[in-house]
Amino acid sequence: MSFTVEFPNLAIKEHVLAYFLPEAPFQMLEIFDEVAKDIVLSMYPSYDRVTNEIHVRISDLPLIEELRTFR
Repeated sequence: MSFTVEFPNLAIKEHVLAYFLPEAPFQMLEIFDEVAKDIVLSMYPSYDRVTNEIHVRISDLPLIEELRTFR
């Protein structure tokens, strides 16, 4: 249902995505989830029988946010 993308790898390969991720995390993660689902369904067309959602998790983000800021 989910997989992890390491932020340093994202920053090396896709500078623009890495820039906007801390600036608009909710919007970017929503886009990442949609694209991840499209990719998984292109590889495994029946995967939507397993789950309707696929989530991308970001690890090793060099920015620390307080949980209170997400409310």
